[in-house]
Amino acid sequence: MGTGVTGAICIAAGASAALDMLPLWGAGLLIVVAFPFFVVLLGLWWNASEGEGDIPFIGY
Repeated sequence: MGTGVTGAICIAAGASAALDMLPLWGAGLLIVVAFPFFVVLLGLWWNASEGEGDIPFIGY
């Protein structure tokens, strides 16, 4: 769920900036804050789907 939320925040921020609904600095701030969480959550989700008991270091 967190992966979808953070991904949606990044996409919505980019679209809002492209449509001039949000200042460019605001969209950049949202993306800079949300994207690292998206990457970490995506890596954890990907490793959890393999069914292994241990989640290894994903290199972030």
